[in-house]
Amino acid sequence: MRRLLRVALATSALATTLISSPVQANQKEIDSPVPEIGILAQPFNILTSVNARFLLDANIRNSLDGKDTLEFLLHRRIATRDSFASIAKGEVVPGISDSFSVALSRVSRDYAGHLQPIVPIITTEINSSALTIAQDGVYPLTIRITDFQTKSVLSSVLTFVNKRTLSATTQNIAVSPLLRLTTSGLLKTDGIIELDNKTRESVKRTIAFLGSFTGAVTVSISPQIITALGESGVPTDQQLFLDLHNQLRRRSIAIDTFAPCDPAVFAGLGLQQEFIAQLKLGESTLNRFLPGVTIQRNSWVATERLDADAIALLRDAGITNILLSDNASTDATTELPASIISHPVDTENKNISVVSHLAKLVGIGSTASTPEKNGYAVAAEAIVHGDDLIAAAMNPALVHMLISLPVSTVNQFQLMTTATKALANAPGLTLIDMAASRSVDNTTSAISFGPAPEKWNTSRVPSIQNARTELNAVSSMLSEDDTRRYTWSYLLGVGASSTLENAEAYISALRKQLRATRRAVTVTTPKELNLSSRNGSIRIQLRNSSPENLAVRVRLNSAKLSLVDPSRIITLSAGSTTEVVVSASTRTSGQFPVSVWVATPQGNVEVVPLITIRAKVTAIAGFGQFVSISFLLILLAWWWSHRRSARRRPPEATTVSEQ
Repeated sequence: MRRLLRVALATSALATTLISSPVQANQKEIDSPVPEIGILAQPFNILTSVNARFLLDANIRNSLDGKDTLEFLLHRRIATRDSFASIAKGEVVPGISDSFSVALSRVSRDYAGHLQPIVPIITTEINSSALTIAQDGVYPLTIRITDFQTKSVLSSVLTFVNKRTLSATTQNIAVSPLLRLTTSGLLKTDGIIELDNKTRESVKRTIAFLGSFTGAVTVSISPQIITALGESGVPTDQQLFLDLHNQLRRRSIAIDTFAPCDPAVFAGLGLQQEFIAQLKLGESTLNRFLPGVTIQRNSWVATERLDADAIALLRDAGITNILLSDNASTDATTELPASIISHPVDTENKNISVVSHLAKLVGIGSTASTPEKNGYAVAAEAIVHGDDLIAAAMNPALVHMLISLPVSTVNQFQLMTTATKALANAPGLTLIDMAASRSVDNTTSAISFGPAPEKWNTSRVPSIQNARTELNAVSSMLSEDDTRRYTWSYLLGVGASSTLENAEAYISALRKQLRATRRAVTVTTPKELNLSSRNGSIRIQLRNSSPENLAVRVRLNSAKLSLVDPSRIITLSAGSTTEVVVSASTRTSGQFPVSVWVATPQGNVEVVPLITIRAKVTAIAGFGQFVSISFLLILLAWWWSHRRSARRRPPEATTVSEQ
């Protein structure tokens, strides 16, 4: 008992001494936990023996001693994707198969002080002075800096390398990064559209990415962004537009709606035709601003949960290739792994291909590491996933690994660039554009989606439907090149979107503009018109107070007048009055009501409320001629009779004065 007490007291005294002892000058303070070395560049695809160059940020608060050691620990090859996730998250530490170390004094640095070690890697026989990687596969690699005195780890990082033998690669599998550039808030309720700084920077990064390598990728860019660039008067935006256009000429772009539209929501609300109209608007916008760029109008990038009704709507809209990203595959069930191309269940969908993106990639969710390190992790996990599929005897021709990577920030852009370049140079992989049509049939693996919700909020349906009806009608009043055709369509596109909280404000703004256009037309004709003959003309004056020409349909109707061409389309000149002449005839005299209705050329939406004028016939043409001729005959008869009487009368005697 006393012996145990002495041991306890001695231990306590030693602990107190250690706590109170000052840190020696040659010891380094380290953070807890161990800080992570920043990977700025590294070799990823190891094809042969090489002197591999790394670029590292030591990420240590205090200066390093030249005697400290930079170590490279090669772990055993990763067997499956599940194992990869456990290792990448730090849940499992695999065994070490080889190592290489070098004193920091022998490591060069760049101008910023970053470490630039060179590590010899051997792919054949074992070599004690190099890392040996003999078998093909993805290997974890720990890089760490240790104190030369205490041997404690000052900083460390886990990364991955991909060892491949070119001669062993017989079949390639398809892989593609999905580059999505989206937005929902560039268009204002007044119809003005302009880029914000955040979107502008995303466009710059997209151009840089597309210009950094020539490999195929899958591209989806919101037509709203293309419109803002194409219509911008800012010189820098105009240059961005030209640069983006030039990059897209070498690739294709998937179709998209002007504003984000969820097909499941539109199908659930019974707005199938509205969704199709929005899809056509997106296609026409892309074609208008991007001549020479291939628009994959049969491909749809789905980002929201799909159901059977949404699939039916996409099929009716002409979509034959669906790319599932983000939450689109929620509740979806596949017969084979998600990276195997499939078709939706139901015989009607056997010609629709479905490609699911690689979900839950560890590298995308990491924020503490450098984007370069995360990019290598994404590439490594995709390669391990492909190895799993081949090991499971999947047909390589049906493997389509879609990697959806955002580029809204600088770090995300760098992550995607690093991952894409790593995959592009990996043997056994082929980068393709998955927006291009895929060939499937009823023998392909099937995918089923979850059921649609039982109830939908239909409160906005009437306003969207009424706005669409009015828009189509009032647009027919405009000339083909009138820019309001596009502006109004864009307002409805944003207003119908299922992703904006203030979407109803766009509907209200649109209908206000449509009403103002209709109210610019007025009828200035007097309430009463006089017709002086049986065959006359009714003259209607229409005033257009708007600064643009407007077309209207004018309809006249009368129960007692015969009208020639009473319904006609008239173009009203801007800021002037136009007279419409309609021939009319009647057989009786009196006052006759004439109804005048002015509507849109298409859709028959009222432009001017129905008005009634009175046509007064004051003289009947045939009877007047009869009376006039009769008067003339009577006058001639009287004159002839008077003349004959004067000739027959004898001369009277004259009186001669007598003288």
